[in-house]
Amino acid sequence: MENEIENLVITNNGKLLPFGFTIDYNKTNLPLMAEAIEASQTITGADGELILDTTYGSRVFEIDAYTDDFLSPTEKEQKREEVREFLNSIKKNTTKLVIQPLNRTFEVKYAGLAEDTNLPKSVEFFIPLKSASSYAISNTTYVQNGAGQINSSTKEPVGFICTISGEAAYPELTVNGVTMKYDNVILEGEKLILDSKKCTATKISTTGTKTNAMAYYNHEFPKIQSGNNTVSIVSGITNENLKIEWNDLLL
Repeated sequence: MENEIENLVITNNGKLLPFGFTIDYNKTNLPLMAEAIEASQTITGADGELILDTTYGSRVFEIDAYTDDFLSPTEKEQKREEVREFLNSIKKNTTKLVIQPLNRTFEVKYAGLAEDTNLPKSVEFFIPLKSASSYAISNTTYVQNGAGQINSSTKEPVGFICTISGEAAYPELTVNGVTMKYDNVILEGEKLILDSKKCTATKISTTGTKTNAMAYYNHEFPKIQSGNNTVSIVSGITNENLKIEWNDLLL
């Protein structure tokens, strides 16, 4: 099994983890919002353009950070190799860029040209990243146990993780009126994980083995909406068996 890629974290005290570099905010670009892109059409015989729609584009991040001082040439090269290996691992696969001071997380890939500057006592790195999503993910994970009302401040509908713990026989619930039904039994110690972001259903055995459970699921994947949301239990489970977790999407 492949190792999970570590998150990049900009800490509240200005460090870049997992490297331990110090952020230079004067040279670092963390865009306030995604770029607004207009779709327009020019009408023959009329002045100006007709604006059809305005959407948000991707976000580009430029991180400038320094190593510790008084590194030897060998230690400097070790730091360069760490950065090379990390960026190579995210040229196709995303990792999370967690920005603690902004309470926001972005799914990013390496995009652009990374550079380094060899200084007398340290190395300065320029790290370009890109998030295909226009929206940030809140660093706070919200949890709803059992049925009830969920209030969300998400700016766009967002997927959630629904965990049903055994014992549960043919569990059925609704989220905002959409039925989520599993036509099988979950034994004590087992879990059913329904991911409405990735549109997956996974059963986890008592030993931790994961299996695809889509064959018994009704393939409905509702989203958490901005404002009030209603979670209702129909049958087969109790409040103690059910947990819903999500992160709001933010500008």
